[in-house]
Amino acid sequence: MRIMLSGYNMATTPGDVKTRWDFSNFVRYLVANKLEDYKGSLEEYLRSLYSLLEKHKARQPSWQLFAEMVNGALSEPPAAVDPSWMQITSALPTAPMKKTDLPEFDSLRVRLRYQIADLHRIRDAGMYEKKSEAELWLGWDSPTGDRWYNFFPGIFLECAAELRGVENTEVCSWRDLEDFLDTGQYYE
Repeated sequence: MRIMLSGYNMATTPGDVKTRWDFSNFVRYLVANKLEDYKGSLEEYLRSLYSLLEKHKARQPSWQLFAEMVNGALSEPPAAVDPSWMQITSALPTAPMKKTDLPEFDSLRVRLRYQIADLHRIRDAGMYEKKSEAELWLGWDSPTGDRWYNFFPGIFLECAAELRGVENTEVCSWRDLEDFLDTGQYYE
């Protein structure tokens, strides 16, 4: 089903998602219409997304698949945090390796494991209890020194869906989902 919004035919189900802009608008629709019932933390949401990512790793990346996973993470049981993830202290490979040296799926997997571990460290450091929601909104550095601006699933997804300067295309890769997660963390 699609709805008209400001003259744009917006995707309201993952099956409607064909392009980057469809995906972005579907995520906005999801945040506005389905996220109010979600009770988990951002870490739990990302762990659920990780679980789905592992289940679908053999599939060809598509905007529709990404929409299915982002939507499905609202009900998927969260994956357990692997203790080895806590050793990941940066989402980027260490020198002399560059992000582009990793296969796309492996780079995405490192990004997601890192974000989950970093949010776990933030929780363990008591940062959520020490900061008000308004203070967290201003952005805070995690124990690894990485900056986070979005600590709640709805805000994270809404910011991740931002499309400034991005062309509409049906073509996508695992790198696009990684960029989506990166934007969710850093976009103010």
